[in-house]
Amino acid sequence: YLLDNNSPSVIDVMPGVYWVFFTKNTTKPFTINLEENSKVDFYGYFSDFSSKKILFNQMYENSILNVKTMYFCNKNELSTNIKSYTSTNNSKSNIQIINIIKDNKLNIDSSIEIEKDSKNAEGHLSQNNIFISDKWSVRWLPKLFVRSDDIKASHSCKMQSINQDELFYLTSRWLDKTTSTKILTQSYFNNIFSCISMYDKKIYDELFLDFSDNI
Repeated sequence: YLLDNNSPSVIDVMPGVYWVFFTKNTTKPFTINLEENSKVDFYGYFSDFSSKKILFNQMYENSILNVKTMYFCNKNELSTNIKSYTSTNNSKSNIQIINIIKDNKLNIDSSIEIEKDSKNAEGHLSQNNIFISDKWSVRWLPKLFVRSDDIKASHSCKMQSINQDELFYLTSRWLDKTTSTKILTQSYFNNIFSCISMYDKKIYDELFLDFSDNI
């Protein structure tokens, strides 16, 4: 399901249903509610300066949420808010955020909240920042609100530049630095979005072209 500015603001995923959502540069806030035994894979790509607010509610048992988002901070400041809220048993949420930062500023406010009555729940939040220039600023506020002692929860943050050994290898093969940087950066993109091509090859190709043209 492709989310855009014409999609409903609130989406209910019915019991026992598996949905794959994809959104690109939407300015509209979304709330996605997962019902019993439902599963959601959510993919987001953002490369403009608008604010993104996405809320996932897991209020019924045995729901599974996987979120993978990429933010490409090139010329404009990016800001976003992603939140997962769990208030039931046996539910899992995994939020992965990858940031490709070329220039300017990135502000991310992300959180996982698990209520006190939840049992056997999991919540994992991770962010990976990849810098491809010297002009950048990152502000990340990871929050874990855990009110139960029968859960597994974690958060992590990684900062890194383009791997210099890999960059040297490519430039030693008669590729210029710009082309080599693009190839290495595209590998992060493919790790997140390659599976999109299985659902809609056209969307993947358009997204890949947009990403590659801006590196």
